[in-house]
Amino acid sequence: MARFCLYPPVPDQSRANDLLARLTWFFADIELEEIRVFAEPGACSFDLFECPDYLDTSIPDLYEKIRPAITIRPFSMDSLGRPWDAVFLWQDLGEHHSFLREQLGKTRVWKVDPERTRMEGSFWMEAHLALSADKEATVSRTREQLNRCGDEFAGMDRAVIIGSGPSAKTYADFNYSGALTLVCNSVVADTELLDQIQPRVICFADPIFHFGPSRYAMDFRQRMREAFARHRPWIVVPLKYHRFLVERIPEIADRLIGLPHAHRMNFNINLRQGPQVKTTANILSYLLLPFAATFARAQRFVLKFWDKTLAHFASGLGRKQK
Repeated sequence: MARFCLYPPVPDQSRANDLLARLTWFFADIELEEIRVFAEPGACSFDLFECPDYLDTSIPDLYEKIRPAITIRPFSMDSLGRPWDAVFLWQDLGEHHSFLREQLGKTRVWKVDPERTRMEGSFWMEAHLALSADKEATVSRTREQLNRCGDEFAGMDRAVIIGSGPSAKTYADFNYSGALTLVCNSVVADTELLDQIQPRVICFADPIFHFGPSRYAMDFRQRMREAFARHRPWIVVPLKYHRFLVERIPEIADRLIGLPHAHRMNFNINLRQGPQVKTTANILSYLLLPFAATFARAQRFVLKFWDKTLAHFASGLGRKQK
């Protein structure tokens, strides 16, 4: 069971509400021994918790799962030095961070300041993976899922990748029969496009806009669920989001693929030989192209993504007959 704390001390109930809501979102499915909130007496109470109106509406119900593990105590260096599984640094401390590292030794510190830490959402998710998931079991499951994809996509010689850029507006001019069709990100909200192309794969990977606790991310997930229910595509995400999605959206588990990822590796265009992708800042090179290259028999691609990208690849897709 996991034990972690929030640092520095929480000043008031409003900040406590925000932090407890985020903790709830990311860790409601983790077995928790204790969540320590440092605060001065009377500054906040878990009994007074109210989910901020800018966060996912499911959080109040999820909060009941973690509430028994929450303790609120005055801060002391002795308490901070206890053997925590993780310390969540919710406010950027600047130079004080080095001093904190000396006090904590080998305890993992996650910087999750939502206002100053650009990778805040990703760090919450990496902590979730570190504290919860059996990575090897998930990778084994990924291999099985990729083999299923190989059977399902057998004979497809073209991959069509459609994103949300301006060139995607011409999607209606093409014939998608027999093609491996892949979409990403906010394309899931375009029901007319999805109905025409019949997506086989949906990819997404943004820790804030797709997996975070915001109302925007909540709306994205609802659109994705609707697209999944209508078309039954494969859902492809980075490995660190796999268990989280299984817990939050269990109906997609049988068609969910979590791909391991690393910065220091070459681009992988055959995921069945080794299910790992190179980490990039672009969903096209991160997930879409590796997946398409693995299963499109002739490795011919048509990209309706960004105008610049479209010119870089040969078209294997014929225009519809008038």
